[in-house]
Amino acid sequence: MGSPLGWRVLLDLGLLSICGGFYSVPLYTMIQQQADPTWRARTIAANNVVNAAFMLGGSAVMASLAAIGTSAINILFVTAMLNLLVALWSLRFLQTSS
Repeated sequence: MGSPLGWRVLLDLGLLSICGGFYSVPLYTMIQQQADPTWRARTIAANNVVNAAFMLGGSAVMASLAAIGTSAINILFVTAMLNLLVALWSLRFLQTSS
């Protein structure tokens, strides 16, 4: 935190966390509300498997970016922006109650 670079990393990690929460919390709420109660646990488990696969794939992409010389700050910024896009895209799945 002693340099502007440290503050930038903090900002990027904060944005990443916030955008991840904007995606994850509504997704689990939607799963719990819309899944058939007899299949709810299996649906959540399947979602966890899909999330793990995407984390693995994302880690591979980020490792590849690091291997070609992309800076950590740029990798975090790209990750935060991609999470923001997914969070905004997922808003279309929210149902409004009348």
